[in-house]
Amino acid sequence: MNNYAWSKLGGECAVHMYKNSLILRVNMSENPWIHKFAFTNIKTNFLYHDEVADILPKLLLKKGIINVGSKNDSIFKFAKRTNINVKKSKYIYLSGQPILPKNSSMNIEKMLRILKSK
Repeated sequence: MNNYAWSKLGGECAVHMYKNSLILRVNMSENPWIHKFAFTNIKTNFLYHDEVADILPKLLLKKGIINVGSKNDSIFKFAKRTNINVKKSKYIYLSGQPILPKNSSMNIEKMLRILKSK
């Protein structure tokens, strides 16, 4: 845990106190991929900002918690979609400890059900 994680938890707890609230957990990145490297051995389900912008209006009248993301894939494959020059990088441990989870993907089934019903 770090301060960023605690602030996210605190914000969600505060919003969740209201019955008609909507919490969107959005997994997004810049378009195009701006970094020179991307991990080949870490999975996530990022979306680009413009993809999120297309989805959000379809979710805004819903209630509860909705994870917003795309299919689970390596960060490198995601980055390669918009940056053909991105270089492969491997996940690295710091002092023998992982600094990132090997898979930070979210369960997006709820989002997919909502979008399918539209």
